Amino acid sequence: MLSDVVKHAQKQLQSLKVSNAFAYLQALLHRPIDYSFLATRMNADEEAAAHKRNERAKEELETERVRALAGKSFAGANGDVWSVEEYGVVRIDAAGRRSSSLFCQMRELISVILEHRMPAVAPAARRDADQNGGVLPQPPWTHARAREVLAR
Repeated sequence: MLSDVVKHAQKQLQSLKVSNAFAYLQALLHRPIDYSFLATRMNADEEAAAHKRNERAKEELETERVRALAGKSFAGANGDVWSVEEYGVVRIDAAGRRSSSLFCQMRELISVILEHRMPAVAPAARRDADQNGGVLPQPPWTHARAREVLAR
């Protein structure tokens, strides 16, 4: 079909290099090329790229929403506590061991937090646990703590 040939040669037809578009299309029509296959593949590639852009935009929106929760902590399963920081989350397990991950590595956890399926840990409970040697200590290098140390 002519529409498939035009779709395949769209960039060349719009460029200034082609002086006679009809002659160019006629030359393309005489070539033994399956333009319908190429047009179908181009459509599939465009759809995949659009889907990827939409997923990336959704991830960026989720990241911005969870960044707004920076400084808050959430109680996970098994007694874990997840603290939201500026660029990632800090996990404190029941034994008090800490590990951190970037937001891009924790998409599933971010979804759980944003859907309110993980209960928040009250700041007073965290402070009490810190004073009593509990398993809910503050992360050692929060931004406020870093600024305080650097100011000295």
